[in-house]
Amino acid sequence: MRTIALLLLLGGAWAGSAQTAGSAPRVFRANATLRTPALIGHETFVSGSKEKIETATLREVTLDAAELALVFANRHEIVVAGKGEKLLILRGRIGNPEKTTSFSLSASDAVGFALWERYRIPGQLKHVSHFNPDTLKQLQGHLKPGESTKFVGVWRVPADWTDFRIGLYTGKPIKIAWYDLTDVIQPIRGSIFASVDGRSTIEVAKVPAGKAFDLDGLELQITGVRYDSVQRGYVMLVRVTNKGHLVPARWGWQYFGTELLSGVSGSPLRSYPDIVDERTGKSWGGDLPAEATMQARFLFPASDAGGIASGLLRITVNATGRVVEAAF
Repeated sequence: MRTIALLLLLGGAWAGSAQTAGSAPRVFRANATLRTPALIGHETFVSGSKEKIETATLREVTLDAAELALVFANRHEIVVAGKGEKLLILRGRIGNPEKTTSFSLSASDAVGFALWERYRIPGQLKHVSHFNPDTLKQLQGHLKPGESTKFVGVWRVPADWTDFRIGLYTGKPIKIAWYDLTDVIQPIRGSIFASVDGRSTIEVAKVPAGKAFDLDGLELQITGVRYDSVQRGYVMLVRVTNKGHLVPARWGWQYFGTELLSGVSGSPLRSYPDIVDERTGKSWGGDLPAEATMQARFLFPASDAGGIASGLLRITVNATGRVVEAAF
């Protein structure tokens, strides 16, 4: 129990198994369902009696929905799933069932997240934060007896994790609300990097000509390509939008690797290390503001036109390793 307690103090995810080493596997039995209140935490009683002592260690939690995603936008940052990751987002309400004691809420430890079965690689479940869904700011506050508040909890989980039997807890993991979310968890939506069933991810995504696509929080679409004899290279225009977010998004040539693959030559052309703002004609610098759109100009040096009419733009995200191959 000492090891478990240490993990809980970190406010992250408890990835421990629900069984002890050498024991027979326990049969999973969910004791909680969506949209139904459940008690988590622990109670304290007077030694030798059933008289309860209120110590503000009991919570009432109601899990309303669970979903998977690659991006979670809030008023502090745009959270993007890293390499080999996806995001688990839990939405619900936490309340104070005590009669006389109050407790404080923080973004780091409002609700803990546990797995029924230990994931094969320890340390790959990471708590991001808890947020107020109305303000999208980090959760904080004070709950008096009988009060409750909504929350959104975000965790980084492995992309191939698909055992959606989870528990919610707080403090000591004595009262844990166990859920089987297998049939109710919402898949990754609106991303070209989602697997067919939306429960996992793919590393390389292909996009047909003319279609817009997502890329780690941004929306991109190829709008034109031509050969420029003055600059001696192919010029590609890409419309980039920071869509649906509340804060600036990271955007710049240093964050991506871009290559042009033509139907004539199998050798890729690497772009010049610069992005030019088509509107101003100047090199782009800084992040892309919330809800802003810019027309990015890429230059792929080439000695001659080579008769290019179609091909692929390959973009590799340095931080996450995701690759998109967009046809033009």
